[in-house]
Amino acid sequence: ELLQSEESKWHQQASTEEQLRSLCQSLQDQISTAQNLTAGLQARLDDVQKQVTL
Repeated sequence: ELLQSEESKWHQQASTEEQLRSLCQSLQDQISTAQNLTAGLQARLDDVQKQVTL
């Protein structure tokens, strides 16, 4: 029974680690998307500022 308990803990830890890896990947993807959006908005803002100052 002790062995079964240890095996259960091992499987639970492996599952948790996989969930954390998946979460990290998702967060990295979201950061990348946010950075791309920010760059696009900055470019548009720069264009607007150029038009206003002409």
